[in-house]
Amino acid sequence: QTTRISQAMITCAAHGYADERLLDAIDGIITGGKSMDECAELLASYGGSSGVDALVGIASLFLF
Repeated sequence: QTTRISQAMITCAAHGYADERLLDAIDGIITGGKSMDECAELLASYGGSSGVDALVGIASLFLF
């Protein structure tokens, strides 16, 4: 189960859309244009656990 907000974000992602903060954080991580702290701050602005979940998901891409 997930929240309606998370459902909406998943639906948007499936259609190729994402929140600017998420794209900015991913770009910062991939290009090195932002520190991990800056990226974490961007994602933390989602609030609650969503930002942390997003950061963990993005970071996990680089582990494999």
